[in-house]
Amino acid sequence: MFHPSHRSPPRAARVRWLGHPAFLACVAVLLVNDHVLKEAFPGWWTGKASDVAGIAVIAVVTAVVGGPRVAIPVVAVAFTALKVVPGVAELAAPVLGGVTLRDPTDLLALAILGPVLLLLHRSTPDRSRTLRRRAATSTVIPLVGAVLAVGATTATSCAPDDAVLAVGTDGRALYALVETGYQEQGWASSTDGLDWERADEPADAGVSIDARRDPFEDPGQTGAQDACTSDGTCWRLRDRRVIERTDPDGTTSDEFELTEDEFHQISTGCSGAQQGVLASIAALDADGGPIAVASLGADGVLVRADDGTWSSTGVLRAPEPDVSPMRSTSSKILVVFGPALALLIWVVGRRRWPSWRQGVFAAFAGWIGTGVVATGMAILVASPTDLANIIGRVSLGGMVVTTIVAILLARERWPAGPGSTLPPPPPPPPR
Repeated sequence: MFHPSHRSPPRAARVRWLGHPAFLACVAVLLVNDHVLKEAFPGWWTGKASDVAGIAVIAVVTAVVGGPRVAIPVVAVAFTALKVVPGVAELAAPVLGGVTLRDPTDLLALAILGPVLLLLHRSTPDRSRTLRRRAATSTVIPLVGAVLAVGATTATSCAPDDAVLAVGTDGRALYALVETGYQEQGWASSTDGLDWERADEPADAGVSIDARRDPFEDPGQTGAQDACTSDGTCWRLRDRRVIERTDPDGTTSDEFELTEDEFHQISTGCSGAQQGVLASIAALDADGGPIAVASLGADGVLVRADDGTWSSTGVLRAPEPDVSPMRSTSSKILVVFGPALALLIWVVGRRRWPSWRQGVFAAFAGWIGTGVVATGMAILVASPTDLANIIGRVSLGGMVVTTIVAILLARERWPAGPGSTLPPPPPPPPR
């Protein structure tokens, strides 16, 4: 705990915590772990690393705004609720980029709050160094750190592309179960396998998926593994790579095969990327002849032509994930955000706020930093369909952080350090 004689520094001075090497290291760990390692090496250790780094980043950011005494208990309670209380993870999914898996063992990561508290205590900013010129310069790294933290913590869970998890039939039409990145499921129907339209859930299509499962784990086989038509022709899936055909006379042959590279190229862009790929098959007797389809995950479905060839087709033309109006608008506002905030601080603060110049500088620094980080995050995102969500989320968070930091800096009175020839700033005019 903080010693009673050590008061928490002013908020404007606490901003420098966001530029501390340890904080920036935690942000880097969070970015690399959640957008590279989780995809390449999914497992328990990448999940724990994400929890530890995420708690440290959120705790420091919260301490900048409310002080360490507020930040530590707030972060502890919030993380506990996220990992234990049903419904909290789903409620936070739009902010965190996906549904966080509830696991009480993850609460062990809260132990990092001890070192964070000690770090904040020992790295209390030295007010003797807060000269105006140095104060202005020192806003760049903290702002970049803050915006990076927003990007890292709001996109920690990859949002998978839409994927067809399973196909089935009720004897009258073909059905496909489509799941979006936020575990929202919907159905599509077709009578020819080529043209699909939205549909209500069929009474019995031979498909059963647990909607409560972890959306980042591949559910494996999701429906029927073989299907036949009335003429005695049957198709069977083998090893999720091969479609085998059996003719009425009993002759068996491999009619379609995915290579290992092709299998992994059909990806939702997250862990469990191949969910739905050749996980179910269905056949239907239609007026024009027998129709066979197989689920193909993020690439839609495979449809068999009369000549025995199989080709992929989109279901509902691979519907784009929803982009909230707020996120869509925020990326557009970012274009004029920096100059607008700087102008606002200049108009409002040049006669009232003693350090309005630092505020203007911070507005431009945060604006540029947000743009750079949003662009970098977009490059890291494996799924191009989630690009708008990522850029909008980072833009919104970066603008909020920049506005708060810039106003705090503008309102703070920065005393001259020892030996400085700068005169003290004039007192604010009486109100």
